[in-house]
Amino acid sequence: VIALDPPKLAGIFAQVGIYGLTAASLAPIAFGIFFKDVPGKGAYLSSVLGLLTHFVIYFYFKYVLGAPLNPAVPASFGIGISVFVLSAAMLRPSRELRSEFETA
Repeated sequence: VIALDPPKLAGIFAQVGIYGLTAASLAPIAFGIFFKDVPGKGAYLSSVLGLLTHFVIYFYFKYVLGAPLNPAVPASFGIGISVFVLSAAMLRPSRELRSEFETA
């Protein structure tokens, strides 16, 4: 259904959601493209934390502080957290590698 006269804030709601999806999916997709053997649990955790970071910061500023905030700002923090978490997950040695060192 096409709205001929959409509400004025419909674009803001859509923008917040799209930025949230970007914060959640950018790091796992980029790491999957550029690196081999990206850990699935790390990608999942980075996705969840990126999305939560975005929404927590956005709604904290909007409803607790009452300050207007561009949705790109919390999305940038969410992307940063997501990249950090996935980088840390990739640097952590795998279970197989740890068991080799323990038996050697």
